[in-house]
Amino acid sequence: MLLSYWKNTGDATRVLTAAAVTAVVLTLAPDSEHDTEEGRGADMSSYSVVCFDLFDTIVTFDTDRYNEFRRQRLNSLAIDSNAFIAAWTATQADAMNGLYARMDERCETVLQAIVPDGDFQELLTHVVSAERAALRHAARPVEGMKGLLIELLTRKKRLGLISNCSCSGPVLLETLGWQHYFDEQVYSYIEKIHKPNPDIYLLACDRLHVSPDMAAFVSDGDRYELTGASDAGLDPVRFDPSSAYFGHPLPPGCYDCGKDISKLRRVLLT
Repeated sequence: MLLSYWKNTGDATRVLTAAAVTAVVLTLAPDSEHDTEEGRGADMSSYSVVCFDLFDTIVTFDTDRYNEFRRQRLNSLAIDSNAFIAAWTATQADAMNGLYARMDERCETVLQAIVPDGDFQELLTHVVSAERAALRHAARPVEGMKGLLIELLTRKKRLGLISNCSCSGPVLLETLGWQHYFDEQVYSYIEKIHKPNPDIYLLACDRLHVSPDMAAFVSDGDRYELTGASDAGLDPVRFDPSSAYFGHPLPPGCYDCGKDISKLRRVLLT
């Protein structure tokens, strides 16, 4: 079992992890008093594990900022930014299905498509660096989320992540410096399973040695992923910091926090 230990050293706070893998998961101690607010499961406070979505749940991502930053960096490298972005977009399906295990592999494929003479090896390192910087520029941690994760760690809760993404997902987490917060990370491009397929949630629970009925999944609710979690036996919790609710009906028993992180904190810590 993977355990995270939180300790303070002077003014610096560090997370020491025994290992980092794949689902975002927190172990919560049972509570003798159950919140019976409408929409909340009767055993909300008795969860052993809580899994989080990545995009638009713990971080938001501005695609316009991302592409604007990329264009500036690519143009400075004398690369046709329009051609690069078009070729990058053309590789998206393959990236989501795990064809590229690393960022440099995808960047190399794109450069092969747009550099006529094929002499791009000197550019490759710079392009990978530009992509990483663009991800960091476009990502915004949800206000209050880092503090919530730290508070959970101080209470010796485990953390993990379940995300539909390409290899850019873990790169983004690394550029934020958040990768050490999570004991388990489950990425669709590695597992070849995508939410809302119940199997990806069950995989996370299996790796965390927890029964699904003792786990919850927190997400903004895109692509019916809360329904998928419910179908797998986890309790669904909607947290939508961008207020971008997609109109999907919430599954039965879903607790709706809206964009209020204080409500989310109450759900997870009380």
